[in-house]
Amino acid sequence: MNVALRRGALVAAVLLVGGILTGCSAFSAAGDEEVPDSGPVAFYPKASSDLTDTATGTLTATADCVSVTAEDGSSVLPVFPVGQATWDGATLTTATQTVAAGGEIDLRGGYVDNGLIGPVTYVPAGCTYDRIFFVAAAKASASPSN
Repeated sequence: MNVALRRGALVAAVLLVGGILTGCSAFSAAGDEEVPDSGPVAFYPKASSDLTDTATGTLTATADCVSVTAEDGSSVLPVFPVGQATWDGATLTTATQTVAAGGEIDLRGGYVDNGLIGPVTYVPAGCTYDRIFFVAAAKASASPSN
């Protein structure tokens, strides 16, 4: 395949993934914020609330990465909508829950197993993971709870 065709196929794949993640979405004001470029929490810029998979397990944290260790021992990297998660060094707070490192967490969203996370998604350099999980945006009326 020549270079132009490969480049065109790559652009189409990125646009397709971007369309899936943002196509039918309910945006919060947080969806318009800039994606950070540092810290241990992964983020993506546009939030979709239509993702229906779950990622459940133990919240695992290092100085470089916040992840979920699933029951089968695999490492899942949750990628949050910008503005919908904070990390204080010990506790992850989302629009729907507050969980300390080592605690059980249950997230709603969708797995991305093809490795295409997009050029504007922030993933901490120190993260190692088996799967990527895009966390769905919380409804605007949701508030944190324990």
